[in-house]
Amino acid sequence: MVNQTLARRVWPGVDTATARVLNRFGDFGRKPLPDGRGSVTVALISQGLLSRERKRAVAFPKAVKHPHGTALRVNRVPYGIMVQMRFWRRYLAALTLTLAGAAFAADLRLPLRSRVEAFKGSGVWEEVRLDEAFPIAQTAILICDMWDKHWCSGAARRVETLAVRMAPVIDEARARGIQIIHAPSETMEFYKDWPQRQRMLRIAKIEPPAPLGLTDPPLPIDDRDGGCDTGDSSYKAWTREIAALPMGAADVISDDGPQIYSFLRERGIRNLLVMGVHVNMCVLNRSFAIKKMTNWGIRCVLVRDLTDSMYNPKDRPYVSHDRGTESVVEHIERYWCPSVASADLMKALPEAR
Repeated sequence: MVNQTLARRVWPGVDTATARVLNRFGDFGRKPLPDGRGSVTVALISQGLLSRERKRAVAFPKAVKHPHGTALRVNRVPYGIMVQMRFWRRYLAALTLTLAGAAFAADLRLPLRSRVEAFKGSGVWEEVRLDEAFPIAQTAILICDMWDKHWCSGAARRVETLAVRMAPVIDEARARGIQIIHAPSETMEFYKDWPQRQRMLRIAKIEPPAPLGLTDPPLPIDDRDGGCDTGDSSYKAWTREIAALPMGAADVISDDGPQIYSFLRERGIRNLLVMGVHVNMCVLNRSFAIKKMTNWGIRCVLVRDLTDSMYNPKDRPYVSHDRGTESVVEHIERYWCPSVASADLMKALPEAR
């Protein structure tokens, strides 16, 4: 509260009405000012919204500079004080920034698809839809094994097509503040000097927790022969991630599950949007992929139309390649994590800003 006696001693002529209005702003202190007249600190607020302005001083008829910052000019009027436009501009600017910050921190709301066996043991799984909120700062995208080349020519062609569709999603997510993790397995030698790789090598190791011990039913497709539908022989064809995918300055590169887990923990990330290939192999089984991360308590979501499978229609269940991919996606929705369509993700990103 304002000490009215002190106010009148420091500034002769300060009336009772003026002092009463000052009650709303702060209190007088006793530190000497350069002109020897004493000091006054007006706290705009004591906590929160305008904390950066907290210890700015108020100038009376004679302008005074406070050691903590530039004085705000206040003119005495018959019924109190009038704060100049400079104060209100700062107030409104701070309020605008605060509201904008709150909007940026808003959740990314995604319509997810999952499957539930309502009557346990019946084998009948129903598709269910749910909306879930993912804070931007707690969400990352993981790009799995989108290599520059693949030993199966059919798979390589599909990856090239997939990369063209994936790139704008990655760009938009990055622009909205989502962390991008590139995970092209067995290619770390190519990236050894890249800052995005070096950033991961500096991460302090955090031991993953004991696995949750989730059940791991067999896949609905037979991929034991490698799943190539173009009859090619297997060899290590890849050297890096396909160049069509953008690499941002703040992105990171790793193919090591515990290392990626440590990065997620360090950044406070608990949600992982997974895209890439192949959905019945690497996307499920890599050390950084859906099974491991889900068992470690990371909330995974498969971007279901930005993936592909290694499946040959000549093998069980003898369906088209696309239907084979869809059946694996449905398997993941039953036992591992929900999925989202890339179109829904792209729609949600600008709305979360």
